[in-house]
Amino acid sequence: MPVDSRAINSLLLISVMILLSSPAAGRSYQITEGESGWTTGLRQSNNISLNITGSAIGEGSYQRYTEMGILYVHMRERIAAHRGTLDTSEHIHLEANTSNDVNGPNYGKYPGGQIFYIIVNESWPVSLTASRNMDYLGEGISESEIFGNNLDYVGAAYWQAKDLKKDRSCSLALQNAFFRALINDASHTIILDEFQPNKLTDYRLNSRSDGMATLRHRQANDRVTAAESTESYIGRFMIKRHLNMTNTYTNLTRSGAWPDCCAISGSLPFEEMVFSVNPDEY
Repeated sequence: MPVDSRAINSLLLISVMILLSSPAAGRSYQITEGESGWTTGLRQSNNISLNITGSAIGEGSYQRYTEMGILYVHMRERIAAHRGTLDTSEHIHLEANTSNDVNGPNYGKYPGGQIFYIIVNESWPVSLTASRNMDYLGEGISESEIFGNNLDYVGAAYWQAKDLKKDRSCSLALQNAFFRALINDASHTIILDEFQPNKLTDYRLNSRSDGMATLRHRQANDRVTAAESTESYIGRFMIKRHLNMTNTYTNLTRSGAWPDCCAISGSLPFEEMVFSVNPDEY
């Protein structure tokens, strides 16, 4: 079936930025519909593998700052310990892959109206696992951590603890992500803006501490908060937590998701859709 020229004219407002290079280098893309302002945002990843294993035991002061991540799968950790005894060990593994091409933007428009949709499928998997065992006794320690996974997060913080024993593990996984927009071309309004990453966050904590402690988490459904919590403790507590958050989706058009009749759909070649393509590595 020939593509309706009205669909082409509308979709010429879509700009695509996708940086393609050798398999070992970074890749990124950003798809934006110019008049409504809908965008996937900048998504960038790499083919990388990182493994960290270490331990420390002794007496004195200790400071630590860690931050790492890719494609919105990330961790951040800060530790500041005054003089005392410390026994700690850790293992961190980060892996990402960009071998698959981004599928899209695919589009469809409905005759007799000004409604069209855009669909993008991204399959750049990322996994991050981190575990730490820590036992501190001394003048005081403050420690915080946060793990994020495409709008979800979980973390804990301890302040001014003179006695802290903590065992923590966290696994983050992103398999793929699916974007879908439904746009009224007459009014340039966004009717639907859907972002569904296929992701997993599994967090386990077992701690004993005095001082102050805070635990918090957020789980998103699409771009909206589905659940969140904050807990605060002052005094001496033993805290155990296991939090598992998953989001799975089917990237096929669901029954009833679009108007019933006569969709015209396809995928324009990049040379017809792209305002600019920058082949340079970021």
